[in-house]
Amino acid sequence: MGTNNYTKYDKNFKKSLVSLHQNRKTQTQLCKEYGVSQSALGKWIKQYSTALVDDGQVLTAKTGGVRFWSCLQSRRNRLFMVK
Repeated sequence: MGTNNYTKYDKNFKKSLVSLHQNRKTQTQLCKEYGVSQSALGKWIKQYSTALVDDGQVLTAKTGGVRFWSCLQSRRNRLFMVK
């Protein structure tokens, strides 16, 4: 039958790209630089991103939902002083 034409990336590589994204690299930049698809990177961001909230709880995109994305955006804004 057919063969799978996809590349399998290890967990450390995925987490590295997510870290770069959290530190202000765009998804487009990362996809071009590392040759990964937008959809794959988007899944990894949802899977591996975390945000620490004021009460000490660590949220992920899966467990925190809207609160997670709000915390992550606030962190990025503080980090880069976006107003």
